[in-house]
Amino acid sequence: MADALGEDGHDDATVAVAAGLEHSRDLWKRLSAVLDDCRRSGVAAVRLVWADAGADLPGRPAVARRIRDDWDLEVIAPAGPVVVAPGGTLFAPQVPERRHSPGGWWLFTPGLTPRPLGLRYPVPSWEDAAARLDADAVAGFVVEPVPAGVWIRGPGRLAESARAVGASLPVDGQRLAVVVGASGTPPVTAQALAELLSLLPPRARAAVRLLPGDGGDVLDIAQQAADLLGAEMEVLSGVPVLLESVDDRGSGESAVVLLGADGEPSWRPYVEAVACVPAHSGSVPAPRIVSWRPPAPGLTTEEESGVFSLDGTWQVAVTRAGLWVGSRGDRRPERTGRPLDPDRMWIDVGLPGQSLDDRFWSVLDTLLEELEPSVHGRTAVHLLGNCTVEGRRRLRQVTERRGLSLSYDEQASVIAEDPQAGAGEAAEPRPERSPAAGGDGAAQAPWHAEPMSVRIRHVPTTSPPVAQQSPATAPVNPAVSGSRKSDEARTPRPAMGTAPLPPGFAEAFAASRSVGVPRGRSVPVSWQTARTAPQEQNRTAAAPAEAPAAHGLPAPSSAPSSSASVRTAAAPVPPTPPSPTSAVTPVPARSPVTTTAAPSAAPVPPTAGVGTPVRITPSRRSGQADRQAVQAMAGDHWWQQQATVARLLTVMPGLRTQAQDQDAQADLIAVRCLLTLDEVPLSWTWLVQQLAAGSADALSYLACLASGLRRLPSYRGIVVRDAGVVPPTAAAPPTGTELCEPLPVGAFALNGAPPIGADRYVIWSVTGRRVANLLAPSPGAEGEEILFAPGTRFKVLATRGSPGAMTVLLRELADGDPTAQPGGLDAQDRGALEHLAQAADRVPRTAGAMPWPPRLTGRLAERHPRAGDGA
Repeated sequence: MADALGEDGHDDATVAVAAGLEHSRDLWKRLSAVLDDCRRSGVAAVRLVWADAGADLPGRPAVARRIRDDWDLEVIAPAGPVVVAPGGTLFAPQVPERRHSPGGWWLFTPGLTPRPLGLRYPVPSWEDAAARLDADAVAGFVVEPVPAGVWIRGPGRLAESARAVGASLPVDGQRLAVVVGASGTPPVTAQALAELLSLLPPRARAAVRLLPGDGGDVLDIAQQAADLLGAEMEVLSGVPVLLESVDDRGSGESAVVLLGADGEPSWRPYVEAVACVPAHSGSVPAPRIVSWRPPAPGLTTEEESGVFSLDGTWQVAVTRAGLWVGSRGDRRPERTGRPLDPDRMWIDVGLPGQSLDDRFWSVLDTLLEELEPSVHGRTAVHLLGNCTVEGRRRLRQVTERRGLSLSYDEQASVIAEDPQAGAGEAAEPRPERSPAAGGDGAAQAPWHAEPMSVRIRHVPTTSPPVAQQSPATAPVNPAVSGSRKSDEARTPRPAMGTAPLPPGFAEAFAASRSVGVPRGRSVPVSWQTARTAPQEQNRTAAAPAEAPAAHGLPAPSSAPSSSASVRTAAAPVPPTPPSPTSAVTPVPARSPVTTTAAPSAAPVPPTAGVGTPVRITPSRRSGQADRQAVQAMAGDHWWQQQATVARLLTVMPGLRTQAQDQDAQADLIAVRCLLTLDEVPLSWTWLVQQLAAGSADALSYLACLASGLRRLPSYRGIVVRDAGVVPPTAAAPPTGTELCEPLPVGAFALNGAPPIGADRYVIWSVTGRRVANLLAPSPGAEGEEILFAPGTRFKVLATRGSPGAMTVLLRELADGDPTAQPGGLDAQDRGALEHLAQAADRVPRTAGAMPWPPRLTGRLAERHPRAGDGA
C-alpha cells in the first residue's frame, strides 16, 4: 500500500487507523499526538486511511472535516469501507445498506467544500469514464464497480469464491478492466457487452481490456462486440495478478493466470493478450497477439511476435491454448480451434502434411524439461505433422516418461523413413568394424541405435580341438531363422577354425533378444569367460551352466528350461587381446530371434553386476579426467543438461553455494543424465552394457555418479526396491549375507511408493540420496526416488514369505563398516530390523502392477570380496 500511495513531496503523510479502534477512548489522544507531529514537521496534507472518515454520519460530522478545521490540514479520506487491492490501490465502494456513506474518496481542503475524487485512490486516468457505467447501464445484467474497473455479469447470487475474483485484481492506472461473467450466473451476451462499452468515451473505450470472471474464454463474445462496435477489443487470456517479490520488496511481477471453475489459479498462458479486429467483407481476421511471454528462459526471440528459436532448425511459438513447435521458417497455425482450458496446456507439433525428422524429438524433450512446473501435469501433446515409426516411438517415450497425454491429428500419417536420414548419414558416416575386432569391415550402427542388440566379447584362445557339438553350438538353418523354432536351433554356429561359443552364450543370446520386457526395451546381458584350457571350455559349453546365487535372492535349484531367459556368468578375468584367428563370428544385429518366457513366472530382471568387481565406492570423488570423459561421451546432451542443472542450482536449498562450482555442476549433470536419458550414451541401459564389457568409460561415469550423489541431500528412513520374481524352488538368503552392486541402486521412499507385483527389498537407508531436485516436478508421479551410490553395501537382516511374495529386509552399511558375516546380528541390526518389520506390511502389493524403472528394479548381487574390489 505504501508503494502505491507514495508521497508527492515531503509535505504529505499517510495516517492509517486500524480496524477496531474507532470507538477506543484513547483513539483521539493518540491521533492528536500524531497530527501535532505532522504540523511541527511541516506536513500540509494527510491521507487518512480510516473507514467512513470522510462521511457525515448522523450525530457525528466527518472525522476528516474535524481534522481539517482543528489542524488546518488538507485531508483525503474515504466515505465508505476501505478495500486494499493488490498493488496497494485503495478502493472505497458505496454499500447500499449504508445510506449515509456515499462511498469514494473525498478531498477536504481548508476553506473549501469537500470534493469527491472517485472510488479509487490514487485516482486512475479512467476514473471519470468508469463512473458512467452505473448499475443501470445494461438492462437485465448486473454492473458493479471493482477496484480494477467494472464487472458485468448475469443476475444471481455469487458464491464467496466467485465474488473474490473482482476484489483480487490489481489496478492498472492507464487501462480500464471490464470483467465479463461470473461462475454460477447466466453468460453475458455480446450485445450486452457492446452496449456497456458504447457508454464509454472513445479514448477510454480504446484502452479497455476484457478479461474473464468465470474462468472461461471471452474471445468469441469479444470478437462479436468488436464487430458490433467497429473497433478493436483487447482480450486478456486470464486474469492479471501480482506475483510475490523474490526479495520481499515491492509488489512483484505482473502476470496473467487462468482461473479454474472454483476460482483458483491454474497456469500462466504464454499468450497473455490478443486484439480482436473487426470483420471486413464477411471475413474475420485471426486475433493479433498483443502480449506474450517466453515458455522457457534463455530462448532467442525471432522477428515474428511470440516466436523463439530452439536451435538452427526448430522453433517454438506461443499460442492462446499453449505452444506450437515446428521447423524454422514455418508459420504457426493461426487458429487451432481450441479455447483456453485451465486444466490443459496444448503443445501442437508440426504442420499437417509436413514431415518431422527423427532429430526433432530430443529438442522437444529438452523444451518439455524447461517448462514451468505449473504446466507439467496439464500438458497435452498433439501431433499435426507426419513422422516415422521410430519418431512415433520416441514421442511416446517422451510423453510417457513425463506423464503427458498424447494425441494424433486425423491427417497425421506415418512415413516410411526419416526424410533427413540420407543427409545425416552422409555427414556422419558410421564407424567400421575392423577384422581384428571381429567384424568384416561393414558399417555398423551404434549400439543404442539398434534395438535388441547385444555386445559379444571375443574369446582369445589357441586353435581348438574338434569338440562334440552341443545344443548351444548347433547349426542354424537359414530357411527357418525367422520361424518359431527352439532357442538352440536359433543360436549362431562358430565359424570353421574359430573358438567355440563361450559358456552361457546361448542363454545370453536368447535373453538379449527377448521382447517380453517392460516397454519393449532390449535386455542387456553381460557374460564373461573364465581363462581355462580349450578342453574345459568345450566341456562347459556342452553342459548347462549353473545359475549364480546373484542379487541376494537365491538362484533356482534346478536348471531352467530352454524356453526361459537365463543369465549365466563365470569368474571374472580381464580379457586377453584377441588374435585374428580367434574372433567369434559376429551376431547379426537384426536377427529375427525371439524367445518365449516361462509360463509359471515373469522373467527375473537381469543382474547388471554379476561377476563384475566393485571398483567404485560411495566415498569416491571424481577427477578432472573422469569429468572430461563423461562430458565427451554425453555429446550434445551435456549442454542441454547443463542449462537445466545450472537453473536448478540457483533454487535448490543447500546447493546454491555450488552454483558457481564447475566440478559440482559436472557431477550433478552426470547424475541427471542417468535419471533422464534413455537409450543413448550415459543412460542406464548404456551404463549396464559398458560395465558388462569392462569399459573404462563406465568407471569414469560411475566415479562422477558417486561424487554427484554425495552432493545431494540424504534420506534416512525406509525405502522399497522391486526385486522381480524369485523362482519357486529358490531358498531364502541367509541372515547376515552382504549384498553389493557396482551400479547405483534405486528405490522408492516407503511413503507414496507405487504397488509392487513381485518380490521386494525393504531397506533401512542412511545415505541414500534424494534426486527429486534434479528432476522436473510431475504432479502425476508416484513416490520419491532414492538413489544409493555405486558400491553401496547392504546386509540381509531377515527374509519373509516365499518366492513370488518374498520380502527381504536389508540395512545399508556405512562405507567403512567391516564385512558382514552370515548368521549374526548386532545391536544396530536389531534396531533397524524392528523398524523394517513394522513397515514391511505397509508396502503396497498388487498383482499385475506397472513395472518400475529399470534402475529401481532387479535383484542385488551377493558380495564375495575378491581382487579388484573397491568395496
